[in-house]
Amino acid sequence: MKRTKLLSKTALLMAMILACTSCGNTPNDEDNSGSGSGDGKTVTLKVMSASTNPNGTGPMDNEVAKIIEQDVGIVMDLIPTTEQDCQQQLPALIASNDLPDVFFIPETDTMKYIDMMHQGGQILALDDYLEEYAPNMMSDPLAQASIELKKSTLSPDGKLYAIGMQRGTYDSGLQPVVGQFIRWDLYKELGYPELKDYDTDLLEVLAQMQELENENNEGEKVYAVGGWFGDAQGWGDWHITYNLAYAEGYTCLTPGDRILYSDIATNEVVETNAQTDKDSLFWRAVKWYNKAYQMGILDPDSFTQKQDQYEDKVKTGRYLYINPGWEIQSVHDYFDSTGQTDKGFTCLPPMTDDTDKFTLYRYYIAGQFNYGVSANCKYPEKAVSLLDWFSSYDNARICYDGPEGNHWETVDGVPTPKEEYLDIDRADPEIQKTEGLNIMDKLIGYGYGTIDPKTGTAIDLYSSSTQAIEKKMRTVHKDMLSHYGYDTMPEMYEALSPGGTIDMTVYNLGSLPEELQTLDASLQSYQFKNLFKCIMAKDDAEFEKLQDEYIDGLDAFKIDEIYEYWLGVAKQQQEELKPVISQAAEALGIE
Repeated sequence: MKRTKLLSKTALLMAMILACTSCGNTPNDEDNSGSGSGDGKTVTLKVMSASTNPNGTGPMDNEVAKIIEQDVGIVMDLIPTTEQDCQQQLPALIASNDLPDVFFIPETDTMKYIDMMHQGGQILALDDYLEEYAPNMMSDPLAQASIELKKSTLSPDGKLYAIGMQRGTYDSGLQPVVGQFIRWDLYKELGYPELKDYDTDLLEVLAQMQELENENNEGEKVYAVGGWFGDAQGWGDWHITYNLAYAEGYTCLTPGDRILYSDIATNEVVETNAQTDKDSLFWRAVKWYNKAYQMGILDPDSFTQKQDQYEDKVKTGRYLYINPGWEIQSVHDYFDSTGQTDKGFTCLPPMTDDTDKFTLYRYYIAGQFNYGVSANCKYPEKAVSLLDWFSSYDNARICYDGPEGNHWETVDGVPTPKEEYLDIDRADPEIQKTEGLNIMDKLIGYGYGTIDPKTGTAIDLYSSSTQAIEKKMRTVHKDMLSHYGYDTMPEMYEALSPGGTIDMTVYNLGSLPEELQTLDASLQSYQFKNLFKCIMAKDDAEFEKLQDEYIDGLDAFKIDEIYEYWLGVAKQQQEELKPVISQAAEALGIE
């Protein structure tokens, strides 16, 4: 399935989801770029967002902010935060009854926070504001589907308390967000050895690659594999939770305790406790890293270093295997700066003995980042209008790329980036300060790669336009296409992943019952403390001993009871949300 075919199916998906939601709204041809408030009054709203403000906390002063002020009559007093920081900040704000007008709700334990605010009368139900103040969301099938899913999965009473932003997809098909990225130039030098499975073949090839290149351009030690295991609980174990799951077409539904997974292609729950099943994705990943440790290809610093230290090594070519796709550009920039332009990473397709699925596109029907409005907000209609402004396809592009005429222009009806725009560093603090490009990415209604239904092109021209993708193609990408016999990266990945490539997971399992929450928190601490002991086992016999001890220790935290609760909620949602899932699957040609 070529990328163009996927785009046409995505448009059909939107239409079918809208019919499924039974909301009675139809898409308009016009993009409602302005505000629905229409009172002409300019107000200041405090907005806590998982965004970047190069000027720090305070009223935003950049080109995009001025457009928002002109269109909606709002000065954004931005309080930047992160997922991790907000987990500390939001409970304190709830306790002091001092929520900002618009606020980010963390992905972790989202329903717990909404329940707390609902019980205290601190969060506003938004249903009555949508018709008048949210014309963009009311006219867009994807936004309507998101709203219905929020009511189904993130509401104590069936009303709307959270708006999901970053709907659609980040992905353009060039590479996945997470996967098995290897130095393709070294793989080619080895003669393209057969890779049939993750558990043995990949390790053996990585060991051979480390023999070929054990120093970087500066003479520093190179390892095949690295990690940031020394980082905080919930993040230091990221590699174990995500890399294998995404590469084999699964997603973790309970990333805190890593007990339950689901299939991206069918949205069906994997009915096994991943903590006690030695063949689970969790244990396969743990054993893989232990094998890498035993083979001497795992950087020993992995157990103490944090993500920033890991990234420093990635950026200087000191790892030959990488999982986070967002790290790849930095090492490619390094190779280019040192004249090593033939070097580079590509992501392996599914390995035949493991799976025929592969997470190439993560399609967030409900949106990834949730925002609420404070019940104490003096201007709730303005707050809803602001969220709706970000939910315009045209305004989303302004947030990513700026207004038309500066970095992009319309050519034959298609938004097209100027060549010089793709050569700049959009993350340059000076550009961010003056132009405001991409600094509010997690507040924007649509993900980078989401297709604008009016123009058929990706929302973010800098990262996901046809021109941007072509610019990212390296010698290694072209050689990989030649090796497999395909013309484009999306075509290759989709052809080699017949079991599915698109993750449309819509589960939100909420929180455990109160009597299990403390046990689960202690369980997660236990896992994090003992997980890396298993990875550092000196041989297979010691690994099996430590694995058995780890699993035996899970009983103290009522692991089976926690698993049964998660499984029950997930299976119930699997049935309740089946109409949306099945319609989406049919639209995208997924059996």
